[in-house]
Amino acid sequence: MEEWVADLRFDADIEAKIKTKHQLTVSMIKEAVLCGADERSGWDNHPDYGWRFFLQGTSSDGTRILVYARPIDRQDGIWDCVTAWRIK
Repeated sequence: MEEWVADLRFDADIEAKIKTKHQLTVSMIKEAVLCGADERSGWDNHPDYGWRFFLQGTSSDGTRILVYARPIDRQDGIWDCVTAWRIK
């Protein structure tokens, strides 16, 4: 099933971790993967974290980003960001 990601929601703790540990902002992440901007996406079954949806994309400053998310409302394309980091 093809997934649509129209919005990502960020828990305050996740947002702080992503900003501090990975030097990424919410706007950079959203720019790279929302509304079909992603370059690659799919489902991943991690042995510790279970099923998560991943998206890879590039922000306007050239930063390549990997995002993992879980659905909040798949029909409306609303997802919860569980982590994100820079990729090479």
